Amino acid sequence: MRKLSIMSQVSLDGFYAGPGEGWETIDWHRVDDDWNTLSAADLKATGTLLFGRKTYEGFRGFWPTMQGEIADLINGIDKAVVSTTLTEPGWTNARLLQGDLRTAIEALKAEPGGPVAVYGSGELVQSLTALKLIDEYILAIVPVALGTGSPLFRPNAERLNLELVTSRVFKTGVVFATYRPA
Repeated sequence: MRKLSIMSQVSLDGFYAGPGEGWETIDWHRVDDDWNTLSAADLKATGTLLFGRKTYEGFRGFWPTMQGEIADLINGIDKAVVSTTLTEPGWTNARLLQGDLRTAIEALKAEPGGPVAVYGSGELVQSLTALKLIDEYILAIVPVALGTGSPLFRPNAERLNLELVTSRVFKTGVVFATYRPA
């Protein structure tokens, strides 16, 4: 069974996006050489990138036109998108996951290959959390408090106890922490 991890940059107060932000307009993420090195290593170890439709469409509109190691990795990797509205994935090595979410994700995790990683896709992360399908939460906690926005965890959701597995502090002040359900 493949491990399913999420990787998300979040504010100190738990938001993955500020009010009205889409992934392409976020100006508070801190990306530097350390982040890019870590991202490339993570992508090399990943078997499948899993997306919600909104994040997928943003990535699909951006990465195919980019060049460099991370672009090559993202464009070349197996990709799956959870969507009830898309009819064609429209990107190399991409496929649609439709129907019952639990069934689709359990089937994806049962496939051979490396781990499954969710980048962004906050609403999908909320659904996967509620279904207890996430094996690892990898959070880049950015030293900014947004005050409001889109929370990574649904308000009034069931309590989620996590244990810290590893942590690292980047020069930018970002705390990179990996948690597993306790």
